Amino acid sequence: MSHEHLTSLTAALADDLDQGVWAPEPLERTLAARLLLACAGDGQFTPARLRETLWEGSVALTYAGGGRLARFLAHLYEVTTHPAPDTDFVLSDASRLLERVAQDAAPATYPAVG
Repeated sequence: MSHEHLTSLTAALADDLDQGVWAPEPLERTLAARLLLACAGDGQFTPARLRETLWEGSVALTYAGGGRLARFLAHLYEVTTHPAPDTDFVLSDASRLLERVAQDAAPATYPAVG
């Protein structure tokens, strides 16, 4: 998967979110919030963190919201396993999208900290 593909997928999902074409389901919001929380310490998406998120979503994530977040996370995983010079910019856009997706996640969905 190329960085360009992740960039275009990120932009398409953000546009669909803006236009109300895609409304992330509770599972998608919860998983996005958990992934962002896992990355909060160092701000880095890692293959291990993305694998855990995809594992948490299991088969249900491939159906939630038409599987759009699952595909996005899979592409994000590929980019983190094969970083290129423009990776930081691409991951920054991905992070902003995930923040928007997680925005309405119920606080109870976050794992306990401390």
